[in-house]
Amino acid sequence: MPRDPPLILLPGMGADRRLFGDQIAALDKVVVPDWIAPEPRDTLVSYAARMARGVDPGVPCCVGGASFGGMVALEMAPYLQAKACFLIGSVRSPDELPWRARMLTPAAWLVPAWSLRVAGRAAPTIIALAGRLMRPATQSTLRQFADADARFVRWASLAILRWKRPAQTASVPVFQIHGDRDPVLPHRLTRPDVLVRGGGHLLSMTFPDAVNEFLETRMRALGED
Repeated sequence: MPRDPPLILLPGMGADRRLFGDQIAALDKVVVPDWIAPEPRDTLVSYAARMARGVDPGVPCCVGGASFGGMVALEMAPYLQAKACFLIGSVRSPDELPWRARMLTPAAWLVPAWSLRVAGRAAPTIIALAGRLMRPATQSTLRQFADADARFVRWASLAILRWKRPAQTASVPVFQIHGDRDPVLPHRLTRPDVLVRGGGHLLSMTFPDAVNEFLETRMRALGED
């Protein structure tokens, strides 16, 4: 029986391995690496190349991610022995970003890192005041944002807005799961293989069974090839 390849999953911007807690518990060989620090002139593509060198298992693997992590995963795939790339509430190209994101490009340069740090520090207070009204996934996301590096979040925001995909990434098979109520990256702008009814932007936490089945089914099919 073929063995499952390692599965490298990248969390969304401002998130960490907690985003994939259910996948780590349910699936074998899941690796959720920490983000590396971006260099001053890094684009999303150059950052992904450096990220790939740091996490390359040296054997055939699968790579994927949620939201921003999916975009980085797409750009990492050519630098790995990637059998497939999995997108979880993400997009296949910058052409699938909502128009409002493209309009924010000039303004993003004006957002200082300290303002993001202030927002992060407010997260525990928000949870304390309104935690009973929040879903567990929302609370977890706020805690992750509070722990995130504000400089990385600012760089990642700019990198998305300036993202240009090279042609060679098209050689790796891409499989995509998306929520039909995702307010951040609307599904109508992309081409998901699986559309989760009622799913928002935090699919790996709010619909873990659907995400796990999506990953397991396609990884099993890859192993049978």
